[in-house]
Amino acid sequence: MNNYNNVVLYDGDCGFCNFWVQWILNNDSYDRFQFASLQSEYGQNFLKNQELPTDIFDTLYFIKDGMYYKKKLFLKKLFQEEDGIVQNYTNF
Repeated sequence: MNNYNNVVLYDGDCGFCNFWVQWILNNDSYDRFQFASLQSEYGQNFLKNQELPTDIFDTLYFIKDGMYYKKKLFLKKLFQEEDGIVQNYTNF
């Protein structure tokens, strides 16, 4: 992961976060997404670069095209992907 694009950052201890990471892994037939925990060096660097707290992890971030989306917006953006993971889930 050398840039911040199509990256899912998640709290490795959060059941909600882990559910969505597993769901994405099971449904992303194009292998478009990369994953890192917020506790990892990559996650910590992202948080520092965005001036976000580096010790509060109970969330998910989706990074796409230089923007990041948190929790609810994360899921909305994920479900808006045109040719990826959720093209068959149009009623979300």
